Amino acid sequence: MKWKFLLGFTLLLCPVYLISAPDAERELRGLWVVRTTLKSPESIDRMVDEAAAAGINTLFVQVRGRGDAFYRSQHVPRSESLDAQPGSFDPLAYTLGKARARGIKVHAWLNALLAAGYADRPSSPSHLLRSHVDWLSLPQSLAGRRIDRMSRPLDRIRSASTRYGSEVEGFFLDPGEPGVVEYLRKVVLELVTAYKLDGVHLDYLRYPHPGFGYSARALEAFQNEVEKQIPSKQRQRLKKKSAKDLLIYTRSYPAAWDNFRRRQVTELLADLKRTIKAESPASMLSVAVVADSQTARHNRMQDWKLWLEEGMLDAVCPMAYSPNSDTFKTQVAIAHGFSFGRAVWAGIGAWQMKLPEILEKIQLSRRIGTEGFILFSYDGLIAQSAVNPTGRNLRQIGSFLNENQAPPAHVISSR
Repeated sequence: MKWKFLLGFTLLLCPVYLISAPDAERELRGLWVVRTTLKSPESIDRMVDEAAAAGINTLFVQVRGRGDAFYRSQHVPRSESLDAQPGSFDPLAYTLGKARARGIKVHAWLNALLAAGYADRPSSPSHLLRSHVDWLSLPQSLAGRRIDRMSRPLDRIRSASTRYGSEVEGFFLDPGEPGVVEYLRKVVLELVTAYKLDGVHLDYLRYPHPGFGYSARALEAFQNEVEKQIPSKQRQRLKKKSAKDLLIYTRSYPAAWDNFRRRQVTELLADLKRTIKAESPASMLSVAVVADSQTARHNRMQDWKLWLEEGMLDAVCPMAYSPNSDTFKTQVAIAHGFSFGRAVWAGIGAWQMKLPEILEKIQLSRRIGTEGFILFSYDGLIAQSAVNPTGRNLRQIGSFLNENQAPPAHVISSR
């Protein structure tokens, strides 16, 4: 087969390592399924068939991608992408039925704090961008503004975000807003109550950029926190200046301000875990995280090392999407080293890699000792592209997994 030749040629150039065969029943072989595949029963049927043929045992199905629902919900508006389908069509329920019949587990994948892309302007009045614009995370240049009282508030946020380039993917909810916490609690509770899920998989559980999180409520809460910890004279001096400078506290105590925002995300995760486990103790809670732990902590306020140490999740998936093997190994190995007994699933950016690179990453994750891997994404692996000219990468990965659970003496790169 062509993929065997390509992989063999690539790996002949690299040092040799022995790989012990993983337990096919215990190794998580995951596939992220983007919401576009959930638009019809036919596309779901094809996806489940392809996944089963490829030896995939777990689907991470994006049922809340941009503040909308691909399931029945009283709290989240039905996705406008489903307008062509009858109201009786429930993509999550349909996927569960099809996947379970093939012995495949299903985790509900939720974009927690990403509410919408900048180009996504939903028409539903119940969408958060329309019903709760005051819950959105504000960039520093709009610090303390009452965004709900502004004209064209979404345009104001988008315009102010352009200084950060492509780092900011869209409109984010602010984890420091009590309403956001209560809302997301209702979202996860509804899911684990109404559906027999194998797990809840959280994505975008982070700030979009260190320049965000400057709502009036957050600034006031941080000011109150600081004032309790500083001498009286210093408190009076800062309070006097704050009348004209809303950012005096965040500039005076930048490290404390970062810790304050990290705590908002961490406390949100703790709240969601309590909610999920109280209703469905057997459901796994996992989070897809920025793979570089320092970038995650300092730029996105996502302290996933702490989450692992404190046992706040059942599994972590570092999104180690880099095609570079050294970068991939470092990021996944760090997560594994800090796992404290929690599962680590290597997130592989398969959509941007050629087949030998994908297979190499799978073998690297095994060598590191992870509990499995997740490929991003189903859609990318079946679409024709420069790195996947035939659109058959998922099937070829399946041939590798099914024919080679892990050969007792297989070669992988040490680059």
